[in-house]
Amino acid sequence: MAAHEILAATNAVVTLDVALPGIVWPWFVTMNMWAKSIGTGVIFMLFILIEKCTQNQLRS
Repeated sequence: MAAHEILAATNAVVTLDVALPGIVWPWFVTMNMWAKSIGTGVIFMLFILIEKCTQNQLRS
């Protein structure tokens, strides 16, 4: 690596931690997590019920 490339890499500016004025994210993140957890729970319960129904049919 050339010296100017090393210097350019060490002078990087992090911009992901900059707060944007007027944008409130906590409610959006909270609702996103609730939606994901509910959706995951529904799919998980669906697979459990399908498995139980197929096991009961095999026993009969």
